[in-house]
Amino acid sequence: MASRMKCPVFRITGLPALQPNDELKATLAAAIDDNLSEDEKPKLRINAAIVPSCYDNEQERVALVEFHGGTRGCQN
Repeated sequence: MASRMKCPVFRITGLPALQPNDELKATLAAAIDDNLSEDEKPKLRINAAIVPSCYDNEQERVALVEFHGGTRGCQN
């Protein structure tokens, strides 16, 4: 079995808990896509998971975002 290469994971906090996870993922994906250059879009694949906040899971969600194919220049 081939080992899987680890990719950078970023944590995004402050997402509203009242919004459904599918909507949060779609909004987050659109925001990331809007900020990618045309050169970056075909190179990067993004995987996001929405999880409860460790601090206030009643009001806030957190996104864990994994970038496959590298990271944006400003995130290195």
